Amino acid sequence: MKILHYTLGFQPSRTGGLVKYAEDLMTQQAIDGHEVIALYPGEISFIFRQVRIKKAENRKFQCYKIINSLPLALFGGISEPDKFMKGCHKASYRKFLESIDIDVIHIHSLIGLHKEFLEVAKELGIKTVFTSHDYYGLAPVPHFYFNGVDYSDKNTNLTWNIMSSNALSVEKLRFFQVPFYPTIRKILKLLGKNPKSKKNLVIRDDIDEQDYNELRDYYNEMFHLIDGYLFNSRLAKKVYEQNYIKPANSIVVSISNNSIKYHQRLTTSNNKIRVAYIGSDEDYKGYFDFIDFAGTLDRKSYEVATYGHLPNEECPSFIEQKGYFTKETIDSVYRNIDILIVPSKCKETFGLITVEALSYGVNVFVSENVGSKDLLPESHVFKNKEDLLTKIVNNELGQIPLKMMEEHVEEVIGYYKQVNSNN
Repeated sequence: MKILHYTLGFQPSRTGGLVKYAEDLMTQQAIDGHEVIALYPGEISFIFRQVRIKKAENRKFQCYKIINSLPLALFGGISEPDKFMKGCHKASYRKFLESIDIDVIHIHSLIGLHKEFLEVAKELGIKTVFTSHDYYGLAPVPHFYFNGVDYSDKNTNLTWNIMSSNALSVEKLRFFQVPFYPTIRKILKLLGKNPKSKKNLVIRDDIDEQDYNELRDYYNEMFHLIDGYLFNSRLAKKVYEQNYIKPANSIVVSISNNSIKYHQRLTTSNNKIRVAYIGSDEDYKGYFDFIDFAGTLDRKSYEVATYGHLPNEECPSFIEQKGYFTKETIDSVYRNIDILIVPSKCKETFGLITVEALSYGVNVFVSENVGSKDLLPESHVFKNKEDLLTKIVNNELGQIPLKMMEEHVEEVIGYYKQVNSNN
């Protein structure tokens, strides 16, 4: 098949599970003999304001970028709704889609994408498929969670205002699209200025309510232009459906990436049970809940570590902060973990860290907000820290069947064909 993927970009400009998954999926599809093309939001031109499609540096597949995409609200919400639905001429999208002559379009996020792109695809009879990596478009943020509250079941104009009360201006959002943004992001993290962290979150007390209804309708129209949905968990499907996206054609398919394979379980000798958290030091990921939970453990029997973020002052001294790790050191990380806790407070559409840990034979416990709970028995899904404390005692996992990327690609290609067969 000839497949066009719309994604947010590639490392180092973009990071996260969506970015890695999309690239791994495209790479494996190309290895399997499919012709793969990637499209992503590129830079902003301050001279030529029209939307253009420009050839980008190829990877294992062809790459193109959108010049003058819509703004990228990667976090913080939306401060100027009118600028997120600014129309464009369809000519550039039509010329591009006609020139590449594809069988299907796979969309990984609506961030930065014009509605006109989907309209042209529909006019040309090209089927579109969407993977539910996040909730952007249903909400002004990717995960529906803000300041300790999940708004997925109370989605109103007021809650869009609340979720956007820490939003950056569009001028600041455009920094995400400058070539040196990865350097800026790295410097901010080193300085402890990560704008997503709890200590740096500035929440306005007075909300000057503005009307998001037209923008919410805009995204709703985009969702209804899509022909098929790949929900990566039952939880993701439920959230979409309770927010009035009930597609006629959808399946639930857990995802994978190219690092998922069965690893030999090697552990270092230790008398204590090693409990760990892997992820950012942010409230919506459940980081602070994990710290609270760790404080209830008997330190004679357990030792605790965190990974995946820079050490911070908010973490108690009895927890060892291991910081970031790389793919070269990942084996040693999991060798030193007996129990991994995934305590997300936001409703995660999936959570690849669960699968990664399972591939190393680690005993994993996830909150009921984690979509990848589909892979685990109820004995490893917890509601609160008291429930978790009860469940980690004598609850060992047997080997959980893993889905390799090759198998996942077969599922996805099969779904493309199913959607294409529906007239």
